[in-house]
Amino acid sequence: MKSVIRIVILSLAVFIVAGGLVWGFLAGRGEQAAEAERESPVKAPSRVTSENGQTVLAFDDAAQRATASPPQF
Repeated sequence: MKSVIRIVILSLAVFIVAGGLVWGFLAGRGEQAAEAERESPVKAPSRVTSENGQTVLAFDDAAQRATASPPQF
């Protein structure tokens, strides 16, 4: 009877440790994927399009104002 209880307790402890290791591994992989996504470069929107075979550049209002004024030295 004592050996059966000892085996049950030992196997339960092994399952708990194994479950903790698996959970830790999966949590680490999830964190690694999230960190890789955060550290990826930010892609700027494309401002170049092609209309009727011609290349067209699109600028926002701030860029148009910046390029409309002559450079000051």
